[in-house]
Amino acid sequence: MPISRGGRLGIHAPQDFKAPGQARIDLMGYAWFEGGWRLYDVSNPFRPEEVAWIVPPMGTRRGTEAGFIEWDRKIIYVFTDTGVYILSTPVLGEPVLGPLKPERWNPEGLNAGAP
Repeated sequence: MPISRGGRLGIHAPQDFKAPGQARIDLMGYAWFEGGWRLYDVSNPFRPEEVAWIVPPMGTRRGTEAGFIEWDRKIIYVFTDTGVYILSTPVLGEPVLGPLKPERWNPEGLNAGAP
């Protein structure tokens, strides 16, 4: 998708793998400032493919700051200067919207002993 809104553009802030659930090594998400947030299938590292994206309304500051994937719930949180967007995509599967206590954290041992 071409981007022509002006402002800052460039890939930054890859998703954090310190999240509940088992991270998928074939997916990688990046913030793009005014270009939104994009999810890539990197199963073939020589030919990454964009599989999901959001370009939220433009704010007055920096655009998209970061994204966080909650792997066990299959939900993506995108943080921008216009708000937090909570998203799902068929690429992750059906989202889990009800209460859910994390059974595993990625990487292993993270938050050990936490309630």
